[in-house]
Amino acid sequence: MHWKSLEQRIRDISALVFGKRGEKEEINGVNLDCVVKLDQGQWVIVEISKERTLEKVRTDVLRLVMVRRTLFDNRNIMAKCYFVCLFEPTAAMIKAGTEHHIAILSQHTFEKQFFDYSAYVAARTKRQFGSSVHPLTGSPDDTKYISVKYEFDTLGKEYHIPDIAKLINSGGIVVLTGEYGSGKSRCLREVFFELTQTDNYSAYLFAIDLKMTWGLQTGEEIIRRHFDSLGLSTCADFAIRAFHNGNVKLLLDGFDEVGSQAWSDDPATLKQIRRDSLRGVRDLIRNLGGGVLVAGREHYFNSNEEMMSCLGMEEYAAIVGKCKQEFDEEQLEAFLNAITQKVVVVPEWLPRRPLMCQAIASLKDEELEILLHDQHGDIGFWNAFISILCKREARIREILEESTIKSILMYLARLTRSKGLNVGPISYSEIQDAFEFVLGTHPVEEASVILQRLPGLGRTSRESDDRQFIDTYIVDGLRALDLAGSVSSFDLGLSREVWSNPLKHLGQRVFASEVERHGLEDDALKFAQQVSQGPNNTCVADIVSGLLLINREKVDFSSLVIQEADIAYFDLSHVDAENLKLDSCIIMNLVFPSRPISSVEISNCQIDKAYGVAGPQGVPEWTKNTEISTFQSVATVAAIKDINLSPQHRVLVTILKKTFFQPGGGRQEGALLRGLGQVDRHGYTSDILKMLISEGLLKKARGKHGNLYVPERKHTDRVAKMLGKLNLSEDPLWQRLV
Repeated sequence: MHWKSLEQRIRDISALVFGKRGEKEEINGVNLDCVVKLDQGQWVIVEISKERTLEKVRTDVLRLVMVRRTLFDNRNIMAKCYFVCLFEPTAAMIKAGTEHHIAILSQHTFEKQFFDYSAYVAARTKRQFGSSVHPLTGSPDDTKYISVKYEFDTLGKEYHIPDIAKLINSGGIVVLTGEYGSGKSRCLREVFFELTQTDNYSAYLFAIDLKMTWGLQTGEEIIRRHFDSLGLSTCADFAIRAFHNGNVKLLLDGFDEVGSQAWSDDPATLKQIRRDSLRGVRDLIRNLGGGVLVAGREHYFNSNEEMMSCLGMEEYAAIVGKCKQEFDEEQLEAFLNAITQKVVVVPEWLPRRPLMCQAIASLKDEELEILLHDQHGDIGFWNAFISILCKREARIREILEESTIKSILMYLARLTRSKGLNVGPISYSEIQDAFEFVLGTHPVEEASVILQRLPGLGRTSRESDDRQFIDTYIVDGLRALDLAGSVSSFDLGLSREVWSNPLKHLGQRVFASEVERHGLEDDALKFAQQVSQGPNNTCVADIVSGLLLINREKVDFSSLVIQEADIAYFDLSHVDAENLKLDSCIIMNLVFPSRPISSVEISNCQIDKAYGVAGPQGVPEWTKNTEISTFQSVATVAAIKDINLSPQHRVLVTILKKTFFQPGGGRQEGALLRGLGQVDRHGYTSDILKMLISEGLLKKARGKHGNLYVPERKHTDRVAKMLGKLNLSEDPLWQRLV
């Protein structure tokens, strides 16, 4: 710490300790650094030194002795003296002062006599920071921090942790928002470490978890409860004094977690409830003035104006930032490498959200290995994630259990089935209905907090009080669980509803998994037949789409007809479907089977994208009067990798595309093999190349830079038909790899 900073720091501490500010003063020809005049007959003198020699200390001590004697003899003033060093004094220095009843102290020891800030930092470090916890155990999150940038539109920049710490240290007012699990609490934790890792601080930094401040009306009450919760009650008075003297900076986590005692489905009333619940926080920030970072969920308030007003900030003076919702590829790889050595190849299905990645960190190595190598690993992960998400919310507010939060979310997910925007909007009254349906009672007290900040819900717009699901990854799986529950209870009330938003592929697979896990295959077929008697065609299509993904050789749908339904994904390649007809449906993605089928008919439908065939010539005859907008491309290795082909067929298609249908008379071996690692993890490439050469489709020749693979052009038509039909191809070469 620089000399000038040390002088100022000691004066600040003296003012906090003794209640009056000390000033420089000359007494009897001696210049003193800090004199605190407590009353007419009692002073405190603090001398500050950067000299490190014993002789200098002895000289300064004798000067203080002389000043003390002069004050008593001439003015009847008692003076208590301190000698504060920039360094840690030696035993000889301490003895030199003790002989004259003068304390020789380092700056740190002088401060510690009145407020042991290092003890606060140690105690705070051991506690959790908001929701930055291990998702299963609830203990503070100790996973390695992955450096990310935070978006600050008001500054037109992206900042790292040191940049945010600098803003706070310089007196800035910063608001950090983000969705659930985007890393807000972890950001505050890292800023705390950044600013407290040395003794060179200009103010005390307090990191307060706002969920612990329920019912408090003033900033003083919040600080006192914070220190009480850390077991540092004896320090609370000093901390409050430091706050009022402008020697404190704050990290406030979770403005959306401050409890309120009421709930209302009236938007204006709810807005007032939010404002009332933040009265203490507002008082804290207004009295602080600057040097504060406060964080909370992005969509808790209906507008930024409401947020600033409730937090006691002037909008022009605050810097508003946002956590990014997802890791980029580099950050994701760094995160996974930090927690496990099991992830060699990152699955494409793996979500990039920090909280979802944290869920990965909570899994045991053997569990993670199973998920990442299981063809249904994404379903296992989704179930693990939704459980962790609800458990995390239940831990924040113990008034609701994990299963209750999950049931409320499932209820709301069903409501969105008939919403115009797919994910919403959801009104406050509908959220209240969900609570009452699940628990059979009106929400009161702390339950209202969770309802205002349910995970996965956000504002529809700045002007609206309505909410919506912000993440289709969550809502799709929740809809699937809801549908499986309705099948299990045989809730035919669904047949009277009219859904416009179908399950996507993930939701269909979650539904199929639930059906198999509970042995509901036959019940689901009967349920679909019953529901088909009503107007809920999308529900019927969802059940059928899910049953096409179960582990059975065939499913007999007993002449079931699906009419005028919206279908997100319809996969006929896994199960032999029998006695099923689709008429006048809109199908976003259709996967054709790799084998002939005879009792399925698709007619008068609109298909956005067809998989398993590369062009009109591959469309089977049981698809009638149906318009297909696009066929799955096989133009690139990345596209081929996405096709529902066996590993051998993927390699075959890649080689044929590169040799027959890309420019040039042949392909160099290096260029031909480039990218094949994406589709061939089993080592089929060499054998398939040999087969193509032995069949006469390719010739191997020597080029200037190694081997060349040259196509026999007389087989171009044959290859084109094979690539057009793909899994429907009856070419002997294709069949050899089946």
